[in-house]
Amino acid sequence: MSEDHASVAVVPLKPFAVSPKEAARLENCGLTTVYERLNSGEYQAVKDGTRTKILVSSIEARRASLPPAEFKPYSVRADHKRRAGSTRPRTRRPKGAR
Repeated sequence: MSEDHASVAVVPLKPFAVSPKEAARLENCGLTTVYERLNSGEYQAVKDGTRTKILVSSIEARRASLPPAEFKPYSVRADHKRRAGSTRPRTRRPKGAR
């Protein structure tokens, strides 16, 4: 009696809670920032024995509360343009020449 396992879909489980170190990795911030957010109430945490675990739902709620990013159209700033009157390209000095 052989079963065909090729048709079984594997769905990864989303964790309920993560360590502060993993939360820092998920949020792309430092561990100190994670603890500051815990102390301010931005994150909710539970204790698993002696380990502190941060609820993933609180990380997601914080992300959802962030304002949308505003982007301005790209334009070349005046101070990045080449100096007026200069027509030849800039060259580098050889090493050792002063």
